[in-house]
Amino acid sequence: MLLLRSILFHLTFTFGTLGLLTIYYIRSWFDPIAGVKGYHAWGKFTAAALKICANVNISIRGAEHIPTGGGLIACKHQSTMETAIIFAVLKKPTVILKKELLYLPFASRLIRQAGLIPVDRGAGSKAIRDITKQTSDRFKKGMQIVIFPEGTRTALNETKPYKRGVYSLYKNLNTECVPVALNSGIFWGKKDMLIRPGTAIFEFLPPIPAGQRDQEKFLSDLTVKIESATARLVYEGVAEQNAIRKNKALPERPIK
Repeated sequence: MLLLRSILFHLTFTFGTLGLLTIYYIRSWFDPIAGVKGYHAWGKFTAAALKICANVNISIRGAEHIPTGGGLIACKHQSTMETAIIFAVLKKPTVILKKELLYLPFASRLIRQAGLIPVDRGAGSKAIRDITKQTSDRFKKGMQIVIFPEGTRTALNETKPYKRGVYSLYKNLNTECVPVALNSGIFWGKKDMLIRPGTAIFEFLPPIPAGQRDQEKFLSDLTVKIESATARLVYEGVAEQNAIRKNKALPERPIK
């Protein structure tokens, strides 16, 4: 049953995503904000597909910490899930994403129309300068800037060094930084075909105030906040999964 539900979800997600890309690409030629609407629809669609096909619920905690206007959000990255769900949660998000996504069918036009920020991860300091320039413009327009400080998805219980790009944005924008912890990797893991049932939790944590001048301390504070909260959420999620397994007479998944 788990495998069948997973296959159903992947088919629904893949073809649904392609369908939405096609629809909103066509709309983008006569609707200047079709890109914004399209990504918002994608986030809502992904949440619905997870619930209906794979019995994965989405829970948002700490919503009071979400910036109402321009803001900086640093999010843990374990899954494709948060890439989509963030558009359903935030009102005016702009996400810093890898340049390779521009090569998806119809994606380039919608990415640019939605105000998202593609980055060449191999460009080093030039990439940081480009991101800084674009994020300043988005921030002034009241958008919430979302960055995945590890730079890529990580496996469950894996931590990679947080890159200095998040500090550059924090310093340049002179704004507080809202950390986001999550446990999405339990349910839709990196390189994992199976989609496991349960409650995926996204927790917006109290912000790091603006004005911290020391890069090392900022990155250390951000890492501790996100990773400690993520470990707590992972423990909670795995315990929930084990309870589901017991009810269905399935073997437990150990908490690591």
